[in-house]
Amino acid sequence: MQRWIGAFGNLDTGAALAASGCGQFAPEEKRICEESLLSGLKSPSSYNRVSWNSALITKEIEEAANKEMGDLAPDPDGRPKAPYVQVMIEYDADNSYGASIRDTYFCRFGVDAKGQVVPSKRLD
Repeated sequence: MQRWIGAFGNLDTGAALAASGCGQFAPEEKRICEESLLSGLKSPSSYNRVSWNSALITKEIEEAANKEMGDLAPDPDGRPKAPYVQVMIEYDADNSYGASIRDTYFCRFGVDAKGQVVPSKRLD
C-alpha cells in the first residue's frame, strides 16, 4: 500500500471531482480501504475517520496533476496507470507514543471496460 500524503493526493482527488463530477462510489471500496488502514495502525481502537471520498482518475486528470505538480509529483512508474478509482480517507489515530495524529490514506481500485469499479482489483 502506498501513501501519497500532501498536495498531490488532494490535487488528484480534487481535480477528479471537479473535472468528472464524480462523488463517492459504493461503500465497498471504502470498507476495503478502511480495513487495510486499520490493520497497519499502532492503536486501531483510537481510529476516528474524519472524512472520506473517492474519485475516478482518468488519464487527462492524471496528466493535469503531473503538469501542475512538476518535479514534486511522485514517480509515475510507482503509481497505477489511469483509469482507476482512488479512495481517500482522512483520519485521526494514536501513534506508538499515544499522541493523536491526523493523516491521509489512499487506496486505488481498477476499473473495468465499462467504467465500473472492481473492488477485488486492488492496485496498491
